[in-house]
Amino acid sequence: MKSLFMQEKKKEAPPTHNLVFIAEKLKRPWSGEERRQLTFLTQYAVAARYDDPVWAEHEATAENGAQWIAVTEKFLSSLLP
Repeated sequence: MKSLFMQEKKKEAPPTHNLVFIAEKLKRPWSGEERRQLTFLTQYAVAARYDDPVWAEHEATAENGAQWIAVTEKFLSSLLP
């Protein structure tokens, strides 16, 4: 998302992990499902990066990781021209 922002705006992306915030700055409509995925991916990335033990206990499983990797790959593929 930050790469798309920098490509489109010709400047650095905002210093945030909030993918919805960045997406809203782009010249592209986002569906409700895409916004939901961006919201979850933001939460997933922040919790994983900053070591939230409660989150990790419930969410950091191989099954959940594989699911969200697949969602992310599909989502990123949809952004390609």
